[in-house]
Amino acid sequence: MKKSIVSLVLACLAIFCFTACGNSGEKTQVPLATTPVPIRTPDPNVATPQSATPQSSASTVVSASPSPRPTIQPGQHTYAGEILSNNQLDLYYCDKSADNGVIVINNSLAFQIFPTTEFKAIYVSCPSMNDDKGTLIFDIYQWMGSYESTLEGTPILSETFEDYKDNTLIMLAGEQPFADGEYLVYITTPDPENGVGVWTKLSDFEGQKVYIDDELIEGVNINVQIRYINTPQNHFGPLSE
Repeated sequence: MKKSIVSLVLACLAIFCFTACGNSGEKTQVPLATTPVPIRTPDPNVATPQSATPQSSASTVVSASPSPRPTIQPGQHTYAGEILSNNQLDLYYCDKSADNGVIVINNSLAFQIFPTTEFKAIYVSCPSMNDDKGTLIFDIYQWMGSYESTLEGTPILSETFEDYKDNTLIMLAGEQPFADGEYLVYITTPDPENGVGVWTKLSDFEGQKVYIDDELIEGVNINVQIRYINTPQNHFGPLSE
């Protein structure tokens, strides 16, 4: 009986081994994925190695900061309203009725204006404190968005007046009329010890801003006159901050 059982077990083992060996040459089939594998996007917090992205041979062009621009396009009469007449207009560009004052220039004096049409000249009343000695240098700049940016530019007119007579009405004029637009007139002296300056009006005037030693001041405007080539409805435009 025991021999019969042992023989049966051996026979079963032989059949199992034969079946396994017969299938050993076949390859196992791996089922294909039916869902696409998602593409992994780079983590923006992780630096990408330089070798991961090809470098362009062209150099990178860095755009320069835009240059400051004038307040308006000159020559368009943007704030003139109507041109009432083609006749020349001599205008006090200040508060004519206010009390008189004077500013003696130490480092610099400047005033900001906005003529609304073309003009031939700017006139500034200047004392020399009774001795007719001293020098004033006038630079006229086209306004470029801010006080600092304007002074970084190039003056469109520079004039020097030496030992001028006391209380001279100094004329600033170019070969051609100036276009309408915003301007800064910047005044300095190389010899402040001689006591030179400008006459003023002791009030605020909406057509001017005044700067002493590059600081904006209130309660004063410069005794300025302007010669327009025609007569605009509005005598001055809005000043930039």
